Amino acid sequence: MIKCNLAVLMAEKGLKIADIASGTGMSRTTISSLVNHNAKGIQYDTFNTLCEFLKVSPGELFIYEPFKFSFEIKEVEERENDFLFKLDADITYKKQVLQEVLPASVILDMDEKDELCYVGMEVNYSEEMTQLIAPIPRMFHKDMEEEIKEAIIEQLVQTYSFAEDIVVTLK
Repeated sequence: MIKCNLAVLMAEKGLKIADIASGTGMSRTTISSLVNHNAKGIQYDTFNTLCEFLKVSPGELFIYEPFKFSFEIKEVEERENDFLFKLDADITYKKQVLQEVLPASVILDMDEKDELCYVGMEVNYSEEMTQLIAPIPRMFHKDMEEEIKEAIIEQLVQTYSFAEDIVVTLK
């Protein structure tokens, strides 16, 4: 997995998106997508321009970790105030492969009108998974957590008719 380290470099150098845009001629949209990890790729010219402007090497602008993951909903247990999701987790880091069932509790809070006002999610990582992912930089953990959230949201929308714009908060 490859991640752009632009947000960290900007913070270290006290730069804002506007500073990079004016200093390089790049669009704010392009810079924002790199900062927020939304870019699907980067052109060599953009890559070179950023390295020159920031005075960094390519290895400082982009970080590589041999980390892959996938999650698939295996089972959902409906309980009184929550759901228990069981996800098939497949994690690979530095050639170490971990396959296990990952439990995730999804808590629903209703307001006085009996409308959904909060959805919280708590993932219970095994000790083995915790140890495997501990050395991985935090920015990669966020991607993994987002994929878990997306799988759960998709299931809530498809099976339980939740609104597609539902917001799930990770505890």
